[in-house]
Amino acid sequence: AKCFDDKAKKAGKRDLVALIMFRGNHYTSFVRKGRDWNKGWEWHDRGSVHQLGGWEDVKARAEPSDGKGAMLPYLLVYDIF
Repeated sequence: AKCFDDKAKKAGKRDLVALIMFRGNHYTSFVRKGRDWNKGWEWHDRGSVHQLGGWEDVKARAEPSDGKGAMLPYLLVYDIF
């Protein structure tokens, strides 16, 4: 795997590519499409995929105004670009 080779260890820079979130008894995920944070993210929820815009859309979806509270990060997925 790329994360275990010496080159990866020396690179130092990691980019967030996905988040697994938790709220109540429900898990959902946000996955970045490509290298640009503002080119778009996908929200995977209950068998559906919703297209989002940039990082601001991810934050808005993770902190909904429905009164049930914010989603909590459970797992962050990074890659070396």
